[in-house]
Amino acid sequence: MGKVSAHILGKKLLRKWVAICIVVLAPISIFAQQKPQFTHYMYNTLSVNPAYAGSSEALTITGITRHQWVGLEGAPTTQTITMHTPILSQHIGLGMTLLNDRIGPNSDLQFSGDFAYRMPLGEDGTLSLGLKAGAYYRSTRLSELATVDEDASFSNNARTKMIPNVGFGAYYVQSRYYVGVSIPNLLESDFYQDQVQITQAQATERRHYYLIAGAFFDLGPDLQFKPSTMIKAVPDAPIEVDVTANFLIREKLWLGAMYRMRDAVGILAAFSFTEQLKVGYSFDLPTSALLTKSIGTHEVMLTYDFKYAKKAKVRSPRYF
Repeated sequence: MGKVSAHILGKKLLRKWVAICIVVLAPISIFAQQKPQFTHYMYNTLSVNPAYAGSSEALTITGITRHQWVGLEGAPTTQTITMHTPILSQHIGLGMTLLNDRIGPNSDLQFSGDFAYRMPLGEDGTLSLGLKAGAYYRSTRLSELATVDEDASFSNNARTKMIPNVGFGAYYVQSRYYVGVSIPNLLESDFYQDQVQITQAQATERRHYYLIAGAFFDLGPDLQFKPSTMIKAVPDAPIEVDVTANFLIREKLWLGAMYRMRDAVGILAAFSFTEQLKVGYSFDLPTSALLTKSIGTHEVMLTYDFKYAKKAKVRSPRYF
């Protein structure tokens, strides 16, 4: 009887440790990438590079909602809103980003403000230098986890934590191409230290390094080609590369395909209903073993330009 009791106790302890590993190590593995990723990253530049603020020459508001790995319980869902505008004769750009990110029992609410100083450089180029400041509010709800046996360790929500953040970036754009580098989070913080009482494991917000670039080519009177890429590096994690090929048809319809290294392939489309309003959609399929457990990732994007006085030179359609 003693052997049976010991066996049952051993199974309970094993289940408990597996649940703890899911809570503590899942954020570490998911947050190896840590920052939410978007297929429409070319419309979400401000969230990773504050120097982009004001580059559209108008007050621009963009919203994106992403539902990743649909069909997998606890899969990431993310919503973000960015807003930015030039002021003071176009030399200063101001912006803000709101982001809500949910992965299993873990959730992030992020806010940041952006400042960019923009200066002419080259025949038709503009160089911008930017600063970002904000905060993260992160929480973990352990009580939402389903456990085999009732366990007091998971009966109450874990602590929440507010973490400040600063970042910087540089962005250069001409009529036919752009390139930017940035570190949107200079501060590294431990989020999950002592989050579960019986373990000392912790997850750390790691510093991210971004390179973004894109170009624009005329293929005919009604067809243009816009390739773009985003490269992200995080210490102790593989470099992530997104490559996207977009085609613009009759200055209205965008059609394209994307490839995310070691992660996914997908298609995306957008339509300019007016010179100011654009709506987009993308669908990704994982190239990993997640393909058998998920029916893909869906993303919807909406952006609107509030145009200023006619003297302001606002490109339509806007390519970058």
